Amino acid sequence: REIYKIEPTQEEGLFPAQSADLHYLDSACYEAIKSTLFKLRAAKPQDRSDKARCYAVVITDIEKALAYFGEYVVNDGDRP
Repeated sequence: REIYKIEPTQEEGLFPAQSADLHYLDSACYEAIKSTLFKLRAAKPQDRSDKARCYAVVITDIEKALAYFGEYVVNDGDRP
C-alpha cells in the first residue's frame, strides 16, 4: 500500500466524520507532528552515544518540519 494514496476514514480512527474541514485536518496534522517531537525528546538517550546523536538529528529535522508546517500550512503564510 502506498501510504500517501490512503484516504483517512472514520473507521481507521484517524479523523472524525467532519474531516471535510481542511483547517481541522491541518491542525490535527500539526498536533501529530508536535506529539512526535515530544515523544522523541522523551526517548532520546541522555548519554553521548551514536544513538543519542541520531535522535538529536531527527529531533532537529522534526523541529524544522513543525515550524515550516505551522507557518506555511496552518497559518497560511507566504511560502519562500
